[in-house]
Amino acid sequence: MTVSRPCDHCGMAVYPDDAFCPGCGESTTGTPPEQPRATRRSSRIQLALGTGAHAFLLSCARCGGEVLPGDRYCQSCGAAQPPS
Repeated sequence: MTVSRPCDHCGMAVYPDDAFCPGCGESTTGTPPEQPRATRRSSRIQLALGTGAHAFLLSCARCGGEVLPGDRYCQSCGAAQPPS
């Protein structure tokens, strides 16, 4: 079971494989990754899929990564997301 922790900047739950906080867009690793990890499904997306949220997944316009409705930033590349 993957455990989340609160973001140091805004308190939103972030998972170990999130490069950026989906709530505030701050890097969770201290440095941005060289290449977005849009090809790998994050722990928070996998948990959401377990609740039947797959019909509501959105795609990041910058990297194509999966984004949940309500996420203000992509957890793969840190790009701001339009309101959903």
